[in-house]
Amino acid sequence: MGQILEQTPNIAEIIVVIDAEKLVREKKGGTEASPTFIPYAEANNYIYMVTSPEIVRAGQATGFLHIKVDTGINVEWFGQSIQPIRYDVLLRSLLLWRGDITTEPMFRSIERTHASQPRNQPLGTVFSTFYMGRWYVTTEGYGEVDYYFVFEVFDTATRESQGVYKWDPRIEITRS
Repeated sequence: MGQILEQTPNIAEIIVVIDAEKLVREKKGGTEASPTFIPYAEANNYIYMVTSPEIVRAGQATGFLHIKVDTGINVEWFGQSIQPIRYDVLLRSLLLWRGDITTEPMFRSIERTHASQPRNQPLGTVFSTFYMGRWYVTTEGYGEVDYYFVFEVFDTATRESQGVYKWDPRIEITRS
């Protein structure tokens, strides 16, 4: 998938994996002001969370992930398309809507350089720099917490938006 999970004593990474090709084909993307909502019952057809086996208790590759970490740990999410050559994903926002076991979500920007071959251009490698990022929270307790993710899908060759979507995953946190 292009990015490797690194679990450190203070960080638990979670990849939000998106079948961007299927999503764009089957669900018309909205705008940032009015994203297309993906109901929980349909979400596993398009989107799920994955983390390292050391911290997962249950729910690997689903929208309800149960992880085992201690308080004071940063849980970080970043998006990844399963078709990274064709589509890229930007997690635009992470909103806490139920639960009080984590801090409010924060964003950390990451500069990313990526090789691409734009359509209708002479053959050759073109490097583009764009900014992606990770959303993170710090654990303050144990239990369940619900979020809303708003993410945008981009065509990697043109960098044109393919739509904005909203998803409501659930995380359960227990002591490691």
